[in-house]
Amino acid sequence: MKAGNIIKTVNLKAGRQVIDLDGIYPIGSVKANHLTSVIYKVDDEVQASTYANRLEVELAKDDTLDVILGKGYVASRDEPLTERFLFDRGWSGGDGIFTFNLTNGRDAFDQMEPCTTLFVFGDTFVGTSDAKTKRRLQPHLMPNNSLAYMDKQGNLDFKLNWQADGSIGNFYNIDPAYDLTGTIAYNLVNYDRKEAHPGWLSGFHPKSIEIIFYLHKPRPVSKYTFENYFSDEMKHLNKRGIKSCQLW
Repeated sequence: MKAGNIIKTVNLKAGRQVIDLDGIYPIGSVKANHLTSVIYKVDDEVQASTYANRLEVELAKDDTLDVILGKGYVASRDEPLTERFLFDRGWSGGDGIFTFNLTNGRDAFDQMEPCTTLFVFGDTFVGTSDAKTKRRLQPHLMPNNSLAYMDKQGNLDFKLNWQADGSIGNFYNIDPAYDLTGTIAYNLVNYDRKEAHPGWLSGFHPKSIEIIFYLHKPRPVSKYTFENYFSDEMKHLNKRGIKSCQLW
C-alpha cells in the first residue's frame, strides 16, 4: 500500500462514529462531504499526530467516508514479542525503552539481519500482579532502571540489580549533585517558559496527607529527611511544603 491509497471506506450515519483500523497508520486525510471533525487515537489514547488505529469522526449528514494513507511507517502489533514482555511476578514493566544493536551497532529501521539487542528501561515495576485482572498487588518496587538481553532467536533475559541484602538497586545512578540543583531540579519547576504559567508543580492542596513507607521487614530507622520544593521565581510556590508532621 502506498501513500494516497484508501485504507478503508465506510458508510456512516450522521453524528459521532468510531472507525477501527487493522493497524496503526499514518493518516494522510479523511474525506467525506459532510465531515465536521476527526479525532485520531491509538487504541483509546488521543494522538497529537495523525498516526492512529482508531478514528472518532463527526458527520453532519449520512455520508461515505474514505481514510487515506499518508507518508510514514505502518505499525502493527507483534503479538509473539508482546507476550515475551508479560509477567505476573518479578519484572513487570519499564517506563522508557532504549535499544542497542550489540551485533554491529547499526541504528536504523527495517533491519533484516538478526542481531543481539540490549534493552535499557527507565523506572521499572517489580512485584506481582493478578494473572486474570492484571491488577498490580502491593507492595510494588520501582528501581530507576533495569536491563534485558535479546539473542538472535528473540529470546529475552530480563535483569534486575539484586543486592546482597535482597533489595533491588539501580544498574546506574544519576550523580547526586543533580538531586537538588542542576538541570533535573531546574526543569521540574522552570520547564517551558514560552507562555506564562506557574510551572508543573502539583496543584493538589489537601488538608492533610499520609506518606506510607513500606520497609518490608523490621529495620532500624534513626531519621527521615523531608525537603520542601520551592521556586524563587514565584512567591505563591514558596508557600507550598510541609510545616509539621506526625510519625506513627
